[in-house]
Amino acid sequence: MICRICAQTSAPFGCAKVLGTHEAHYFRCTHCGFIQVDEPFWLDNAHPDGPDPSDTGCVERNREVSRACRLVFSLLLQPDGHFLDFGGGNGLLVRMMRDYGLGFWWYDKYCRNIFARGFDGDVSGGTRYDGVTAIEVVEHLSSPREELDRILRLTRNVFLTTALVPRHNPGPGEWWYYDLEHGRHVSLFTMRSLAVLAAGYGLHLCSDGVCVHLLTERPVSASRFRLILRHPVLFDLVVNRFVRRPSLVTLDYERITGKPLI
Repeated sequence: MICRICAQTSAPFGCAKVLGTHEAHYFRCTHCGFIQVDEPFWLDNAHPDGPDPSDTGCVERNREVSRACRLVFSLLLQPDGHFLDFGGGNGLLVRMMRDYGLGFWWYDKYCRNIFARGFDGDVSGGTRYDGVTAIEVVEHLSSPREELDRILRLTRNVFLTTALVPRHNPGPGEWWYYDLEHGRHVSLFTMRSLAVLAAGYGLHLCSDGVCVHLLTERPVSASRFRLILRHPVLFDLVVNRFVRRPSLVTLDYERITGKPLI
């Protein structure tokens, strides 16, 4: 197979059953290490209509991600900008970011918007965003370059999370992030594959080397990015003291109801 990231050769890397039924064939790129599934035909049926009952870490994950997003967008990007959560799930992250005072909007092809109704974003290409978040999204994409093309028509700054393949290159079923139970993780990235992806679009890459990454049009200090993520309590104080923005809770209520909150 041809690698969907760098177009080099991908060699067979193993097989595993996903959803307890389908045989998935994995290939690993000999150049960038990207791991992909050949023909994940089951994907459209692998996404639940509502919240996944087994996702018991949903609230904790959104709490941590919203904090990281707030710090990165406030200290490294443009806090008074216009942002989109691409693949925003139930909308909880958008609601939390708006509570922080950042102008976030929601989009998701598969999930129903529960917490951020009334704040649907425009992905037609007619609206430009100062930044887009893609939280636990890229590993779900069978053709990640095609979807990233779409995102980069909306912005040139992308904050994304996806767990990087460990150094020992575990095979299918040897690492929890293969997500064999649900069959939704079909593109697994290495640091090298992310770097190749960023370079191909003329973007700069910052990463914590584990799961949090930032693609930007203008260079951002990689050491500062990692420092912010490593010491969120300290930088919470910095943001609260110098660049804190008023919550949008009241304005959002008035926008939706047409009535003042008194």
